[in-house]
Amino acid sequence: MSSHQCDIAIVGAGAAGIAVAASLKKRQAQLSITLIDPSEKHYYQPGGRDLAFMATVGDHKEGNIHVGQSVTEAEFVAMRESRDATLAMPTLILPSLQVNMRAGHLPPLDGSGRLFLKVPINAFGGPDVQALSADL
Repeated sequence: MSSHQCDIAIVGAGAAGIAVAASLKKRQAQLSITLIDPSEKHYYQPGGRDLAFMATVGDHKEGNIHVGQSVTEAEFVAMRESRDATLAMPTLILPSLQVNMRAGHLPPLDGSGRLFLKVPINAFGGPDVQALSADL
């Protein structure tokens, strides 16, 4: 097993990990940052590229078509907004947000000792819930 020294190690080399690394480097360019991706699957293997378990910010700046040196922030934002506009909302976005907002912790137990993730039916529009509710 090899060793690697850095100022900051970020576990997770997906969009969030890359964004955090880029933000840190923008604030303190001298930082040595290592991205570690523990996933056994990697979905970005064009042309039979080998799996990589680690990539530095420098590696991404050099070879990542989305955030490489020639891509401006405005170009990246335009590309993401264009792509994101074609995607449906993820099925589990509301439960995921509830756990993510608690830094990975589940919500507290209710009065009877049960744990619930609450999913609002009409959070993003939809039918008039008053017509659907038996209580109203």
